[in-house]
Amino acid sequence: MINELIITTILCIQLIGCIINNNLLIKYIFYKKYFYKFIIVNNINYYEALIELKLLDNIYKKQYIKKYIKLNLIYAYYKIDKFSLVQYSINNFLIFNNNNKNIDFILYIRGIIYLLYSNNTLNIYFKIYYYYSNIENSYIALRYFYKIIFNYPNSNYCLMTIKYLVFIKINIVQHELEIIKYYFYHSAYVAVYNRIKKIIIEFPDTKITIKSFKYIEITYRKLQINTQY
Repeated sequence: MINELIITTILCIQLIGCIINNNLLIKYIFYKKYFYKFIIVNNINYYEALIELKLLDNIYKKQYIKKYIKLNLIYAYYKIDKFSLVQYSINNFLIFNNNNKNIDFILYIRGIIYLLYSNNTLNIYFKIYYYYSNIENSYIALRYFYKIIFNYPNSNYCLMTIKYLVFIKINIVQHELEIIKYYFYHSAYVAVYNRIKKIIIEFPDTKITIKSFKYIEITYRKLQINTQY
Protein backbone atom coordinates (compact mmCIF):
# COMPACT_ATOMS: atom_id res chain seq x y z
CA MET A 1 0.00 0.00 0.00
CA ILE A 2 2.79 2.39 0.94
CA ASN A 3 4.74 1.47 -2.17
CA GLU A 4 1.69 2.17 -4.34
CA LEU A 5 1.20 5.54 -2.64
CA ILE A 6 4.85 6.45 -3.20
CA ILE A 7 4.67 5.44 -6.86
CA THR A 8 1.42 7.40 -7.33
CA THR A 9 2.94 10.48 -5.67
CA ILE A 10 6.06 10.27 -7.83
CA LEU A 11 3.97 9.96 -10.99
CA CYS A 12 1.83 12.94 -9.95
CA ILE A 13 4.92 15.05 -9.28
CA GLN A 14 6.41 14.09 -12.63
CA LEU A 15 3.13 14.85 -14.40
CA ILE A 16 2.88 18.25 -12.71
CA GLY A 17 6.52 18.87 -13.55
CA CYS A 18 5.88 18.10 -17.20
CA ILE A 19 2.89 20.44 -17.29
CA ILE A 20 4.86 23.25 -15.64
CA ASN A 21 7.85 22.71 -17.90
CA ASN A 22 5.66 22.68 -21.03
CA ASN A 23 3.93 25.88 -19.96
CA LEU A 24 7.24 27.50 -19.15
CA LEU A 25 8.70 26.34 -22.44
CA ILE A 26 5.81 28.02 -24.25
CA LYS A 27 6.41 31.17 -22.19
CA TYR A 28 10.12 31.04 -22.95
CA ILE A 29 9.45 30.71 -26.69
CA PHE A 30 7.06 33.65 -26.43
CA TYR A 31 9.57 35.86 -24.64
CA LYS A 32 12.40 34.88 -26.95
CA LYS A 33 10.41 35.27 -30.17
CA TYR A 34 8.87 38.57 -29.16
CA PHE A 35 11.69 39.92 -27.02
CA TYR A 36 11.80 43.44 -28.49
CA LYS A 37 8.03 43.72 -28.59
CA PHE A 38 7.89 42.55 -24.99
CA ILE A 39 10.18 45.27 -23.68
CA ILE A 40 8.88 48.07 -25.87
CA VAL A 41 5.28 47.49 -26.88
CA ASN A 42 3.43 44.83 -24.91
CA ASN A 43 1.33 46.01 -21.99
CA ILE A 44 1.45 43.03 -19.62
CA ASN A 45 1.24 42.34 -15.91
CA TYR A 46 4.91 42.54 -14.98
CA TYR A 47 4.35 41.06 -11.54
CA GLU A 48 2.97 37.89 -13.15
CA ALA A 49 5.73 37.99 -15.75
CA LEU A 50 8.34 38.09 -12.97
CA ILE A 51 6.98 34.89 -11.41
CA GLU A 52 7.18 33.10 -14.75
CA LEU A 53 10.58 34.50 -15.62
CA LYS A 54 12.06 33.50 -12.26
CA LEU A 55 10.81 29.95 -12.79
CA LEU A 56 12.30 29.96 -16.27
CA ASP A 57 15.59 31.25 -14.90
CA ASN A 58 15.74 28.36 -12.42
CA ILE A 59 14.84 25.72 -15.02
CA TYR A 60 17.09 26.69 -17.91
CA LYS A 61 20.79 26.54 -17.11
CA LYS A 62 22.34 27.16 -20.51
CA GLN A 63 23.55 30.73 -20.92
CA TYR A 64 22.34 31.12 -24.49
CA ILE A 65 18.80 30.61 -23.16
CA LYS A 66 19.20 32.38 -19.81
CA LYS A 67 20.42 35.60 -21.43
CA TYR A 68 16.96 36.23 -22.92
CA ILE A 69 15.27 35.37 -19.65
CA LYS A 70 17.57 37.70 -17.71
CA LEU A 71 17.06 40.56 -20.15
CA ASN A 72 13.32 40.21 -19.65
CA LEU A 73 13.82 40.00 -15.88
CA ILE A 74 15.77 43.26 -15.97
CA TYR A 75 13.01 45.03 -17.84
CA ALA A 76 10.25 43.57 -15.66
CA TYR A 77 12.02 44.77 -12.49
CA TYR A 78 12.44 48.18 -14.11
CA LYS A 79 8.72 48.38 -14.94
CA ILE A 80 7.73 47.81 -11.30
CA ASP A 81 10.35 50.27 -10.01
CA LYS A 82 12.60 47.69 -8.34
CA PHE A 83 15.74 49.56 -9.30
CA SER A 84 18.08 47.83 -6.85
CA LEU A 85 17.02 44.48 -8.35
CA VAL A 86 17.53 45.91 -11.84
CA GLN A 87 21.10 46.84 -10.97
CA TYR A 88 21.72 43.44 -9.34
CA SER A 89 20.27 41.62 -12.37
CA ILE A 90 22.36 43.69 -14.76
CA ASN A 91 25.54 42.92 -12.84
CA ASN A 92 24.62 39.23 -12.87
CA PHE A 93 23.87 39.35 -16.59
CA LEU A 94 27.19 41.00 -17.44
CA ILE A 95 29.20 38.26 -15.72
CA PHE A 96 28.42 35.87 -18.59
CA ASN A 97 27.28 38.28 -21.30
CA ASN A 98 29.76 41.15 -21.31
CA ASN A 99 29.87 41.18 -25.13
CA ASN A 100 26.19 40.50 -25.69
CA LYS A 101 24.51 42.18 -28.65
CA ASN A 102 21.95 43.71 -26.25
CA ILE A 103 24.47 45.74 -24.25
CA ASP A 104 22.88 48.89 -25.69
CA PHE A 105 19.66 47.88 -23.89
CA ILE A 106 21.61 47.46 -20.63
CA LEU A 107 23.19 50.91 -21.04
CA TYR A 108 19.81 52.42 -21.85
CA ILE A 109 18.10 50.97 -18.77
CA ARG A 110 20.98 52.01 -16.52
CA GLY A 111 20.89 55.51 -17.97
CA ILE A 112 17.17 55.80 -17.28
CA ILE A 113 17.57 54.50 -13.72
CA TYR A 114 20.20 57.13 -12.89
CA LEU A 115 17.94 59.68 -14.53
CA LEU A 116 15.20 58.60 -12.14
CA TYR A 117 17.64 58.71 -9.22
CA SER A 118 18.25 62.36 -10.05
CA ASN A 119 14.48 63.01 -10.20
CA ASN A 120 15.03 64.38 -13.67
CA THR A 121 12.06 62.46 -15.07
CA LEU A 122 9.67 65.04 -13.62
CA ASN A 123 11.29 67.63 -15.85
CA ILE A 124 10.93 65.40 -18.90
CA TYR A 125 7.32 64.40 -18.53
CA PHE A 126 5.78 67.32 -16.66
CA LYS A 127 8.04 70.20 -17.75
CA ILE A 128 8.68 71.16 -14.13
CA TYR A 129 11.96 73.00 -13.87
CA TYR A 130 13.57 72.66 -10.47
CA TYR A 131 17.09 72.08 -9.30
CA TYR A 132 17.62 68.59 -7.98
CA SER A 133 20.25 68.03 -5.36
CA ASN A 134 21.95 64.87 -6.59
CA ILE A 135 23.53 66.17 -9.79
CA GLU A 136 26.05 63.33 -9.85
CA ASN A 137 23.35 60.87 -10.93
CA SER A 138 22.61 63.07 -13.94
CA TYR A 139 26.28 62.93 -14.94
CA ILE A 140 26.26 59.13 -14.59
CA ALA A 141 23.13 58.91 -16.77
CA LEU A 142 24.84 61.20 -19.27
CA ARG A 143 27.83 58.84 -19.50
CA TYR A 144 25.65 55.80 -20.13
CA PHE A 145 23.68 57.56 -22.84
CA TYR A 146 26.85 58.82 -24.51
CA LYS A 147 28.12 55.22 -24.65
CA ILE A 148 25.03 54.27 -26.65
CA ILE A 149 25.48 57.15 -29.10
CA PHE A 150 29.19 56.55 -29.69
CA ASN A 151 29.40 52.75 -29.38
CA TYR A 152 26.01 51.73 -30.78
CA PRO A 153 25.04 54.40 -33.34
CA ASN A 154 22.55 52.02 -35.00
CA SER A 155 20.84 51.06 -31.77
CA ASN A 156 17.04 51.11 -31.53
CA TYR A 157 17.49 53.24 -28.42
CA CYS A 158 19.46 56.06 -30.05
CA LEU A 159 16.45 58.25 -30.80
CA MET A 160 15.16 58.25 -27.23
CA THR A 161 18.72 58.51 -25.93
CA ILE A 162 19.24 61.75 -27.86
CA LYS A 163 16.03 63.17 -26.36
CA TYR A 164 17.15 62.22 -22.86
CA LEU A 165 20.57 63.78 -23.47
CA VAL A 166 18.97 67.10 -24.40
CA PHE A 167 16.97 67.21 -21.17
CA ILE A 168 19.87 66.08 -19.00
CA LYS A 169 22.16 68.77 -20.43
CA ILE A 170 19.53 71.47 -19.98
CA ASN A 171 18.95 70.53 -16.36
CA ILE A 172 22.64 70.23 -15.52
CA VAL A 173 23.30 73.67 -16.99
CA GLN A 174 20.25 75.07 -15.19
CA HIS A 175 21.61 73.61 -11.97
CA GLU A 176 25.02 75.17 -12.64
CA LEU A 177 23.42 78.54 -13.41
CA GLU A 178 21.73 78.59 -10.02
CA ILE A 179 25.12 78.02 -8.40
CA ILE A 180 26.65 80.74 -10.58
CA LYS A 181 23.93 83.18 -9.47
CA TYR A 182 24.58 82.34 -5.84
CA TYR A 183 28.33 82.92 -6.13
CA PHE A 184 27.81 86.04 -8.25
CA TYR A 185 25.54 87.74 -5.72
CA HIS A 186 27.99 86.85 -2.98
CA SER A 187 30.88 88.36 -4.98
CA ALA A 188 32.70 85.02 -5.25
CA TYR A 189 33.94 85.85 -8.74
CA VAL A 190 36.61 83.17 -8.99
CA ALA A 191 33.93 80.53 -8.38
CA VAL A 192 31.68 82.25 -10.93
CA TYR A 193 34.49 82.24 -13.50
CA ASN A 194 35.22 78.53 -12.95
CA ARG A 195 31.56 77.53 -13.19
CA ILE A 196 30.97 79.54 -16.36
CA LYS A 197 34.10 78.11 -17.95
CA LYS A 198 32.94 74.61 -17.04
CA ILE A 199 29.50 74.82 -18.68
CA ILE A 200 30.86 76.57 -21.78
CA ILE A 201 33.41 73.79 -22.27
CA GLU A 202 31.16 70.86 -21.34
CA PHE A 203 27.82 72.05 -22.73
CA PRO A 204 28.44 74.52 -25.58
CA ASP A 205 25.52 73.08 -27.57
CA THR A 206 22.75 74.05 -25.15
CA LYS A 207 20.90 77.32 -25.62
CA ILE A 208 20.58 77.78 -21.89
CA THR A 209 24.40 78.08 -21.64
CA ILE A 210 24.05 81.51 -23.28
CA LYS A 211 22.34 82.74 -20.11
CA SER A 212 25.69 82.51 -18.33
CA PHE A 213 27.16 85.14 -20.64
CA LYS A 214 25.54 88.02 -18.79
CA TYR A 215 27.73 87.21 -15.77
CA ILE A 216 30.93 87.00 -17.79
CA GLU A 217 31.69 90.68 -18.41
CA ILE A 218 31.29 91.77 -14.79
CA THR A 219 33.20 88.73 -13.54
CA TYR A 220 36.08 89.42 -15.94
CA ARG A 221 36.17 93.05 -14.93
CA LYS A 222 36.25 92.16 -11.26
CA LEU A 223 39.02 89.65 -11.86
CA GLN A 224 40.78 91.94 -14.35
CA ILE A 225 40.69 89.34 -17.11
CA ASN A 226 40.96 90.63 -20.67
CA THR A 227 40.11 87.44 -22.59
CA GLN A 228 37.07 87.77 -24.82
CA TYR A 229 34.48 85.14 -25.62
